[in-house]
Amino acid sequence: ICDLYSQSILAESKTCLGKEFFVMSSDTQGTLGFIGCGQMAMAILEGLLSQNKVEQQNVWVAAPSRRNTDGMSQKFPGINVTTNNSEVVAHARIIFMCVKPHI
Repeated sequence: ICDLYSQSILAESKTCLGKEFFVMSSDTQGTLGFIGCGQMAMAILEGLLSQNKVEQQNVWVAAPSRRNTDGMSQKFPGINVTTNNSEVVAHARIIFMCVKPHI
């Protein structure tokens, strides 16, 4: 994951207390994808949007049914929603896997 972020147009490397980590860069925009749209995805997306790290039209979200994506698209009307994970992967530069471990 760290290599993905370090090569991403969305992240920059920072060091704090001797630990290297990656933060979303405020001056670049890219496309993000979320596989799963539950509480975890909602929290991550809400944080990124509130910090203006990504624009809604640059976000793709997939879940098994429209019932799952409806709440997300109502809260963030500009995002792209689908029931097809492959569609998210095809459009997004960075993918967040927001599913429970047993799924």
